[in-house]
Amino acid sequence: MSYERLIATSLARPQRNIHGDLGPRCPTCSGLGSYLSLGGSEGVTKSTSRCKCNGSGIDFQIIERADREALWKQIHKIEKALGIPQSVRPKIPTIMNSRQYWMECIAWATADGTAVASSTSETILFPNVTIPANYMQDGRCLRLFANGKYSTLGSGTVSHVYRFRWGGVAGTLLAASATVTLLISMTNAYFEIYAEIQTRSNGATGTLMVNGHSKSFGGTAPTIGSATGAPALSPLTIGGQTAPAVATADLTADTALSVTITHGANSASNTATGLQYSIDSKN
Repeated sequence: MSYERLIATSLARPQRNIHGDLGPRCPTCSGLGSYLSLGGSEGVTKSTSRCKCNGSGIDFQIIERADREALWKQIHKIEKALGIPQSVRPKIPTIMNSRQYWMECIAWATADGTAVASSTSETILFPNVTIPANYMQDGRCLRLFANGKYSTLGSGTVSHVYRFRWGGVAGTLLAASATVTLLISMTNAYFEIYAEIQTRSNGATGTLMVNGHSKSFGGTAPTIGSATGAPALSPLTIGGQTAPAVATADLTADTALSVTITHGANSASNTATGLQYSIDSKN
């Protein structure tokens, strides 16, 4: 077979009908472009032009790409038969997509949480969010963000500890901040906490790696290049600031994911209220 005939044969394709039964369907008109006018809007004279598929119902861009790839493969077969070294042959062009993931917000708050005050016990800051059984498959990564406001009494030492738990206040500790020392006499100051929760292994004895940070702001305007007005920053790890490690938890049952706070001093003036809360599934 001659080279020219081989190319012609490789490019030959069966006739496609209007429904695209023998080829990728036209995404614009689905084959109806032969008798539907496209373009225009209500009250405006519509265009009389047809879809670029000319009513065949075929997505020619996909077909042409397949034709080109088939042609390149045929050319490489000929080059191989002629003894042309692989190193000098042109590479077959390919069109590849990356792994496809879509981020989705799976939980959020639509109202302030209940104010936490007059206690030094670890307390839920927001209503628990239930993570469904077996949702945390290998590699699944959740991004949790929460913020709120706090006030402090006018004397003594005041502090916060923020924690994430799997299964309520008495559940498995996933990560905790250090004891963050705050300023006294604060009124409705701002704080935020952030963490990424990723499954290392699933199952009844699954493992979760959880790390993040907390920021507690004061009431002084910040100054660039100065510590004035700088927030108190703390890592969140399972070790409570240091020693990041995995937590072992049962991932096969519906389980509450909890955000908690602990005050360092028992006073009605020491309050903390959750304002915004969201969980994004990254994959």
